[in-house]
Amino acid sequence: MIISHKYKFIFIRIPKTASTSVEQFCKTIDNDCIISNENEPPYGHYTSSQVKNMVTEQQWNEYFKFAFVREPNSWVISQYRYNVQYYYKFEKLQIILDKNKKLRSPEDNILTEKDIIKLYILLDCWFNSSNQVQYIDEKLDFIGKFENLQEDLNKILKILNINNDYKIEHLNKSNSQKLILNDNSKEIIKILFKKDFELYNKIYQ
Repeated sequence: MIISHKYKFIFIRIPKTASTSVEQFCKTIDNDCIISNENEPPYGHYTSSQVKNMVTEQQWNEYFKFAFVREPNSWVISQYRYNVQYYYKFEKLQIILDKNKKLRSPEDNILTEKDIIKLYILLDCWFNSSNQVQYIDEKLDFIGKFENLQEDLNKILKILNINNDYKIEHLNKSNSQKLILNDNSKEIIKILFKKDFELYNKIYQ
């Protein structure tokens, strides 16, 4: 979550959608912008309803509220690639983790349907949000696409009347491990992330 009182906007940070890059942009144009705590869950990734409770009713109604979403298959791969790096000591998660308390790291780089289900459970337990749509549980003014980051950022700048030729850079990239989905994992993603696909495909229509 990022709030700029100077420019009257609220950014809802959905993980793995270039939120760190957008955060850097926000810091560049407003040194006094408010950034949520990233050192404990949910690591700055609050839902829009949670953020709504952090500001006044007037601010929520008047400020420009936006977020970015990502093509669901790409988002799932990025989430897995990121989360496979970490150890999880949360007791409820142990049944889905390997003996090292981590997600399975596939030697063949292929994510199976079981991997996807385990990731879904991990995200739900760790962040209380297992897909992108859950972060947007209050209506926003603009939802852009990760894949169209610069162009959509330019639209936001125009709406906010900010004269800035900022060239956004994708920061905080996951490690270089190349993961791919097999047919079964793609089918599971279609089911588990159905609402993400619906939202993503609806943008710009």
